[in-house]
Amino acid sequence: MSFPDLTERFLAHFHLVKKNPTFSFLKKLTQSFCRIPYENATKIIKARAFQEAERFRLPNEVFQNFLDHGTGGTCFSLTYFFYFILKECGFQLYPLMADRSYGKNTHCALIVILDGERYLIDPGFLLEVPIPLKCATGQIFPTSFNKICFVSHPVREEYDFYTWDHGIKKWRCRYKDHPVSWDLFMQYWSDSFNFSGMNSVVMTFVEGGKQYYLRNRHLRIMDKNGIRKMTVDPSQLSQFFANQNRPIRFIQQALSLV
Repeated sequence: MSFPDLTERFLAHFHLVKKNPTFSFLKKLTQSFCRIPYENATKIIKARAFQEAERFRLPNEVFQNFLDHGTGGTCFSLTYFFYFILKECGFQLYPLMADRSYGKNTHCALIVILDGERYLIDPGFLLEVPIPLKCATGQIFPTSFNKICFVSHPVREEYDFYTWDHGIKKWRCRYKDHPVSWDLFMQYWSDSFNFSGMNSVVMTFVEGGKQYYLRNRHLRIMDKNGIRKMTVDPSQLSQFFANQNRPIRFIQQALSLV
């Protein structure tokens, strides 16, 4: 499967020019893609309306919905989408799975191989830069709103991922650096419709050096200066996202379903 037309539209939208597969180009692509939010409202809504394979939000749908409504997707739809963008741009890469606190193979990401080095790309966690796995262990990578760190387990080829949010260190997931087949990837994606997370509406995005994280009616805004937390009524969401193209009505609709 290939998506040359979609890739051209993606590049044009983010004012990028297709170049040879270099680290600089990879970084620009990753930063641009992370402007697409992580959210599960569209997944919840579609899962209520369709069954089996029709529930999957594939790359063309994800991107068109982003352009029209500011929606995004969960880790599976975002990873699948970004894989084909990077593939069309000439990068060598493969998908991999990760374990989270609520189960094995419940998260996914990408490994890009460039000049003999492996770089972790995770659009689901909105990692804004490719992470060089060779020197990742113990190294702190600053983002626009927090810090991240990795601890490797070389024998198992696994990497624990932590975030530091204003002094609070939290384990996020364990990446397993083993290429996963698309058949197995799709099976894990199908399994994700049964996650307990489908009972909560979540959206997170990065804008202007701030991370916005909404879970049901609880909103957290974090930047380098601190964290603000508040409870918001769904009808008030436009007050916080009025200047941004965000999927407010999709969130409101999903909240009525969970």
